[in-house]
Amino acid sequence: MYNDTLLHGVGFPGEYCNDGSVLVVKNHYDVNRTIKSAQFDSIILLIRNPRDSILATYNMEYAKKIEYEQSDNETIVLINFHVFVAPPSVFRKSPDKWSSRVTFHLQEWTKLYTDWLTNYQGPILVVFYENLINDTRNELKSILDFLNVTVSEWDIMCAIDRQNDLDNIFRRLKKFKYFDPFTKDMYKKMELAKNRVYSLVK
Repeated sequence: MYNDTLLHGVGFPGEYCNDGSVLVVKNHYDVNRTIKSAQFDSIILLIRNPRDSILATYNMEYAKKIEYEQSDNETIVLINFHVFVAPPSVFRKSPDKWSSRVTFHLQEWTKLYTDWLTNYQGPILVVFYENLINDTRNELKSILDFLNVTVSEWDIMCAIDRQNDLDNIFRRLKKFKYFDPFTKDMYKKMELAKNRVYSLVK
């Protein structure tokens, strides 16, 4: 299995490794596509709430759009897609476009998780992204127990320290934390989708 995202040669540690040197390999595909492209024994399904998931995806899309538009220029500034944050003006300038992207990504979010939770028959551990962030130690221990892997306390502490490292190149800062691009109607639809997916978690 492999990750389909490559950031100008700077991917997450362990990306594209399928030689047994890593414990878990990230993947964004549905069940059928994953089964066709990879060999694996079990699944850790990481679920992020639809609001933050949609916003992160849109930020990445906008970053790619900017880089594409400047591709004809002699000087191109490479953008870290993982941490780029679209400014509020982008959402205010094209509200209809933003609304359509929210609808699309919410459908994709719902479809992906529903697919894994209803069609995959093998061992599966559901991990909620917010729990992993807020209670990293215990969530990591649950993951390691699921994988039947033992690590040292030093390894756990190293992972936690890296999580809070300000030099982490994959950490998206909340540059516009007082700006909320979502409408009440969007929140209502996201809540319905979230409840639908979460009800499938056993």
